[in-house]
Amino acid sequence: MLTAPVDITWGGHTNKDCYPKKMSLTSWVESKLWDDRYFDPSKLSEGVEVFRSGLSFPLVASLIDGCHGTPQWEREQHETPTDALFRALRGLVQRYGASWIYITDPDNALSVVQWEKEIDPEYFNSYQLIEFEKNPAEEGGASFLCVAFHDREGIVVIECETSLKITLYGATSRMDAMLESLGVKRPTENHQGITSRG
Repeated sequence: MLTAPVDITWGGHTNKDCYPKKMSLTSWVESKLWDDRYFDPSKLSEGVEVFRSGLSFPLVASLIDGCHGTPQWEREQHETPTDALFRALRGLVQRYGASWIYITDPDNALSVVQWEKEIDPEYFNSYQLIEFEKNPAEEGGASFLCVAFHDREGIVVIECETSLKITLYGATSRMDAMLESLGVKRPTENHQGITSRG
């Protein structure tokens, strides 16, 4: 298995073909990022939280209640924070290949992988966020919409429960690449502290 992508094409294959997507990413998540009955992405690495906001339910009530958070990533003028997030990560999704994975914790009693879907980089946008409204965890548990890279070196976790959090997990080189893509400086502490180095 290659540990870094090579931007080449040969025999009709691209660098994304070098990574073993099957074993499915669901199998990888359930075997490597699970703690007893629960999804635990911190088994991959310490997380770097890049966003947190309050939430009201139904989710549209958050617009009325003003449950604001401050995105840590850079954005272009007139670009929404959501559009900026997906634009910034699109290059990594294209380079390494990635899949959406949706996980719920019904009643916070156990984690259940609901589905996995390969991402087409051309259509990598905020549409899948609708899953938090269409298919929330039963009995008020947590839900996780993840962007899992096919080489299993990194995962972006969007968590929805009493707050909305976006946290990055990954090997050092992948974490550096994700932070660089977002224009976020590496924090001096783990996801509990968002203080950046000068």
